[in-house]
Amino acid sequence: MAISKNNISIILIGIGVLIGIGVLIGIAVLIYFITRPKPVPEVKSDDTKQSDPNSGNPDSSIQIINNTGEEYLHVFLQFNNVQQPKDQWKYVSGKGVIYNPVNWGLEGGKFSWNPLGAKLAGEAIIPKNEYIILSLPDSPPAFVIMGIKMKTDDNKPLVLEDGKQRCGNTICKVIDQASILIEGGKDMVSDSSAVDGINFKIKYELTTNNGVEISEIYENPCSRLQSKYLLPVGCHNPAKIDCPGKDTCECCPSTQKCKFTDCSKLLFNVPSDSPYINQYDYGNSSECEESDKKVSYPMHPPVKGFINDARNLRDNDLKKFCNDMHKNSGNFTTYCYDYNDTTSSPELKYPYKMKLTFRDLDSSLQRIQTVNPVQPVQPVQPVQPVQPVNPIQPVNPIQPIQPVQPVNPIQPVQPVQPVNPSKNAPTCKSLCSSTGKLFCYCNEDHQCWDPVNKVCSANKEKDCKNNFTWCTGIA
Repeated sequence: MAISKNNISIILIGIGVLIGIGVLIGIAVLIYFITRPKPVPEVKSDDTKQSDPNSGNPDSSIQIINNTGEEYLHVFLQFNNVQQPKDQWKYVSGKGVIYNPVNWGLEGGKFSWNPLGAKLAGEAIIPKNEYIILSLPDSPPAFVIMGIKMKTDDNKPLVLEDGKQRCGNTICKVIDQASILIEGGKDMVSDSSAVDGINFKIKYELTTNNGVEISEIYENPCSRLQSKYLLPVGCHNPAKIDCPGKDTCECCPSTQKCKFTDCSKLLFNVPSDSPYINQYDYGNSSECEESDKKVSYPMHPPVKGFINDARNLRDNDLKKFCNDMHKNSGNFTTYCYDYNDTTSSPELKYPYKMKLTFRDLDSSLQRIQTVNPVQPVQPVQPVQPVQPVNPIQPVNPIQPIQPVQPVNPIQPVQPVQPVNPSKNAPTCKSLCSSTGKLFCYCNEDHQCWDPVNKVCSANKEKDCKNNFTWCTGIA
């Protein structure tokens, strides 16, 4: 059958239209791929692989990530008086914003507020699931970084005028809290600290002489504490409540010369026969002297070495706080009290890269997952009584079903107990004497601890004088 010229024209027009539509679609797709924003990689805090600040950060910088439930995370960064403000914490990349610093110490500190205090600090605001990369200031001096929760979850920075609106020991736009913080600088100890308390979980990574080191808090350290330690967000460090205004031991300024105090005995298993209870462990035992600063102290002096080790805590709330904070933490730990130095002092080294991820304290992301509580069943509405047809009695209304109580979360797995002692292992006495120990003791777990070599040996004998097996590291 012959095709008329009109039909050919119609077919050609149709083909042209289809080609035109295809070209427009192609152009639209091309424009989309060219102009679409680059996606930010998803941050997974339970990743068992150590993420590397070297992979994304330029030298001398920090990446701060908002992996919390906050639509806008507010992070405060301390400025120093050595560099010009414009040369500190400079924006590099990311969807966060950093604002000009505010001097909260003006007029004698009348604008200061907890937990920031009277610092000169800039405020970075980071949207949920986003990040900001900032350049690090030169050091010294050291700097402080802390995330702080606001009463209103918005992207408005605080201004000096807000310091006039007081609510207790803070300002009215800020929730009462004690902040976990990062304190450090280039070529110096750059630790994470919960000495005052904690308001977020963090994952903290930095470059050291050993490469990239990492520490992460998986448990909520506040979850097992008594109510007297709790805050609207997070909790106080128990030592701050049990020993207000006091250190865990008393040391002479700029020395390692220390003595046990009543606070030490309250928080730690200080041996009752220790000669250092209210007596200094070096030089003049009754007072500090200028000559104490010239003494070459060992790495683990008797008193300070004992207090450094969180294993020596009594079975109290501070021990729960520390154990939950340090569980499976990684290469180093967060300071859980003032002199908790032993495993909590990483040094930031070239190329001076840091990465800090914030998570909520109540987030369920843990190495040991808990069972999600069963949601309560909604009560069934009572059935209206059936009207009697014959002499049938009305049906009584069905009583509402009581809500199902939530299932308690699975408790964390207890650590494995040491294996039976080896007959050929050294005794606690020989272990300590052969290493030139300064202070050797048997703890409540029947373990003998040598702070010089940072190794322990364990047995079932309370007197710690028989055979032991070796165990590695510091539990």
